[in-house]
Amino acid sequence: MVFEMCRLIKAVKTAVEGNHALEWLTPFMTKRGIKAGEVLVEKAEDASRLYFIIDGCVHLPEINIDLGPGAVVGELGMLAPDRKRTRTVVCKMDGSVLKIAYNRIEQLYCQNPAFGLYFLKLSTQRLFDNIERLERVLAERDAEIKQLRTARAMIKIGRPECGKRLLVREAAGCAQAEPAIGSELGALPRRSRCT
Repeated sequence: MVFEMCRLIKAVKTAVEGNHALEWLTPFMTKRGIKAGEVLVEKAEDASRLYFIIDGCVHLPEINIDLGPGAVVGELGMLAPDRKRTRTVVCKMDGSVLKIAYNRIEQLYCQNPAFGLYFLKLSTQRLFDNIERLERVLAERDAEIKQLRTARAMIKIGRPECGKRLLVREAAGCAQAEPAIGSELGALPRRSRCT
């Protein structure tokens, strides 16, 4: 019993420290060719397998990312409560992938703690990447909304030249103005550097 526990602890440490789970997983996977323009998976369709990109390139249009050799796609569909795809994956260039069915992954997950931890890390990393990407998009959108509100306010208070320049992003001096307190439009300037 103690020996088995030590072996389990060693396997868990290996899984946490490394990225080796796919090395022993490949014999359980099937190779498949992919062609440029082919839709590998469609968002919201039933999900039943994940893919490991051997060579070639795929594109995720909803988030505008390209993934190449070594990337894994389709793992979040396995964890989704409804087992639906969360993204569309389109092949950008010819290549090949390894595929494995979710039911086989579930069997291996139970049999090998190293794979279980690897899969948990892989899925969690994808979720954190998605959160980070969303936060960046929201920050960019909020900055744009703030700039548009400031431009509208400048036009409204009789400074159309500042407002127009803000709309075309040419007047850094207008954008650097201090925000007004209690403004209904958000970041309205207290004073402007435009004369």
